[in-house]
Amino acid sequence: MELVQELGIYLLSFDRPGYAESDPHPGRTEKSVALDIAELADNLQLGPKFYLAGFSMGGEITWSCLKHIPHRLSGVAILGPVGNYWWPGLPANVSREAWYQQLAQDRWAVWVAHHLPWLTHWWNTQKVFPASSVIAYNPALLSEEDKLVIQKFAHRAYMPQIRPQGEHECLHRDMMVGFGRWSWSPLQLEDPFAGGGRGNKVHLLHGAEDRIVPASLSRHISGKLPWVVYHELPTSGHLFPIADGMADAIARSLLLGEDDDGPQPARDP
Repeated sequence: MELVQELGIYLLSFDRPGYAESDPHPGRTEKSVALDIAELADNLQLGPKFYLAGFSMGGEITWSCLKHIPHRLSGVAILGPVGNYWWPGLPANVSREAWYQQLAQDRWAVWVAHHLPWLTHWWNTQKVFPASSVIAYNPALLSEEDKLVIQKFAHRAYMPQIRPQGEHECLHRDMMVGFGRWSWSPLQLEDPFAGGGRGNKVHLLHGAEDRIVPASLSRHISGKLPWVVYHELPTSGHLFPIADGMADAIARSLLLGEDDDGPQPARDP
């Protein structure tokens, strides 16, 4: 975080609807979350534009911000984003490849969230069939680097405070929105910074060893959008954004345009 402190960057993280003390929003959509972010920025008087970084499910929401509030963004970092296998325009072979990189029980959980969203809560709480392994923190989903990074969570005493309203209002609704029926796709987006300065960019980072969110979707989307700067981290898994040194590395790419080699997590000597 040295660069963040040196540049005087104001970092703001917020709880999505249904998490921690944020009010639940049963009718939320991919668009409503983007509008929530714009409203929060206004209420906190952050100015007309700001930089945005989103990780995992938050990474998918970042695509929504590029769709609905591009005029508010100065730069974007999309980190290991969840992808929707039913996005319009996504080739069947690309979707199929990513689909079968999931564990079988996760394919079922995601299928239910898309086709039978009203059964999402039941499916992930019943005991007859295996539910989402992501929600259950299945260690099989961790890459070798993830196993080292996740040790940081062992000392976080606030973890029980994240879901006081129950898993349905947070995790299950995340699934219903993230894997729901979108009317658009990131593939249809236009460059929000066309004609802008060197620092106005969209960076997409994904770990090649990600066992939670297949990197193949990010690889395909970035290949179709020339204005997205793609960095694939060859030995990283899903948790690379919280690895040592990554906050500064991402800030350098996003704010200073230092993206020749792409951000890399710090390695143990």
